[in-house]
Amino acid sequence: MNMHTHIAVLSFTLLIIILVSSISVSIASYTPTITIPSSGMVKEKVTVRKHLVVYPYTIDDATAAFIASHFDLVDFDFGATIGFEKIKALNPDVIMVGYRDIMMMDSYLADWAEVNLHEDWFLHDVNGNRLILKDYGCYAMDVGNSGWRSHYANFVKAKLDAYPIADGIFADDVWEWEDYSNDAWTVNRSLVPREIQQRWHNDMIGMIQYVKSVIGSKLLILNTDDWTGDYLKYADGMMLEGFVHASWWELDYFGWAGFNPLSHVDILADLSATGKYFLAQSGAASPTDPDKAHKMMLYCLGSFMLGVNGPKASFGWLFYHNALDGSGCYYPEMDTDIGAPQGKYYIKDGLYARDFEHGWVLVNFSTNTLSTVMEGTTYILEPHSAVIVEK
Repeated sequence: MNMHTHIAVLSFTLLIIILVSSISVSIASYTPTITIPSSGMVKEKVTVRKHLVVYPYTIDDATAAFIASHFDLVDFDFGATIGFEKIKALNPDVIMVGYRDIMMMDSYLADWAEVNLHEDWFLHDVNGNRLILKDYGCYAMDVGNSGWRSHYANFVKAKLDAYPIADGIFADDVWEWEDYSNDAWTVNRSLVPREIQQRWHNDMIGMIQYVKSVIGSKLLILNTDDWTGDYLKYADGMMLEGFVHASWWELDYFGWAGFNPLSHVDILADLSATGKYFLAQSGAASPTDPDKAHKMMLYCLGSFMLGVNGPKASFGWLFYHNALDGSGCYYPEMDTDIGAPQGKYYIKDGLYARDFEHGWVLVNFSTNTLSTVMEGTTYILEPHSAVIVEK
């Protein structure tokens, strides 16, 4: 991905339930039956680590204060010039990582003049032409080339030295070669040398290792779909972009036939258990309906709670520069504490459940309305919805 680019109505009774629950530690005493609308939940609170993707070059004091007080990790652009240092000043504990694509190059980038002089740093088709990604118009770089590795690593090292607020690098497009499908290039896939695919995985590992050796103790967080953990072994963390609901999906779309969001939950559980940073990034393409966007966020948040399994896992919703739901990528329900998870998720009456010290989470991944009873209260969850309950 290129990160610079890429249900019902609640009844009157349910509204009363929400009002009552807002002044009560437990909703069980007040609600013998609770219906959860599609993509939504009633108990709108849970504490999680939160990350933010924010790529404007300048931010004002109010935005800096908002970010500093609501997020634990911030992915910002190294081209940013004004305001970002205030985030760190207000909250020194915020982790800040600067963006740089690991395998894409474009003529607008600051180091283009230097890169353009080195033809061997680029990937080429069988006719010797530079490979270009059709959707973005970017050139593909050879992560197995020692010159490109050295240039990239030293470029980001210089950025880290120039930006004292930066705790590390967010390396975009650390993908497996299989992601570049037949129509990904401006030329037919048949003109792309097979040897690139054959060496790509090991070359990318070598690239990650080299960059990490140059930046040292600074963080290296990858945006990758290598969900085996092979790439993660050599870095400090990773992002799973498109967690449960992708930023390029419309609000009423829940994936292709056969898509299983539980696979994302399992990946989160397995890889966050390594103790490394794991950024679960959810979103929607056109979140202009605040109510639907809010409900979708809750569905994704509930899914995150099913799988979170490490102290450095975080949840993110949308990108700050296109948060069209008006949320600023933050909702108050992210900040209620239901304690530590008590074991793994389990299935109960077709729903996925997980117990916490002071509550539980239920998620309905199906297209059917399902119900279950938890401690005497019946919860009815409509399709693609979640509820997080504080006892």
